[in-house]
Amino acid sequence: RLHKTILTSRTWQMASTSGDGPEQEADPDNHLFWRQNMRRLDAEAIRDSMLFVAGQLNPKAGGRGFFPQLSSEVLAGQSRPGWGWGISSEAERNRRSVYIFTKRGVRDPLIESFDYVNTTSPLGVRPTTTVAPQTLVLLNSRFVQRQALALAKRISKDIGSLPRTRINKLFRLTLGRNARDEEL
Repeated sequence: RLHKTILTSRTWQMASTSGDGPEQEADPDNHLFWRQNMRRLDAEAIRDSMLFVAGQLNPKAGGRGFFPQLSSEVLAGQSRPGWGWGISSEAERNRRSVYIFTKRGVRDPLIESFDYVNTTSPLGVRPTTTVAPQTLVLLNSRFVQRQALALAKRISKDIGSLPRTRINKLFRLTLGRNARDEEL
């Protein structure tokens, strides 16, 4: 009941867009909370969202963590390259990010580039950075490319050949809304 109360409340459903209305003029910094503040997704949520939207997320809960597939360059950084790093099946690698096996000196570049928790020293607050390498990792990551291909297959399989319905389905899956006319 508590979840339903929260999720159906006006406060929870507030948009983060501000526009040029009187509210923006009166309180541009949102001190009066007239809109939802923008929030940035953390590394785990970015990865899990990609898996979910592509229809690849493995919902298995509990059990041993999985080893992400890392390039030989990443594994070469170890004192004994590849030692102690297992191989997990693709189904296991598609589990939620909370189950990623992490070694202090060997981390998944996708997760690490989006401010993953520092495993070498404890921090009270996770840092937030916005840097160009984050975009490059998203463009060049084999994981991201596999999820994009899976999403494309999902769209073409679920929906017929009409481009408008495919685009709207893609927008609903990724952005939670239909495409506007100018986007179509």
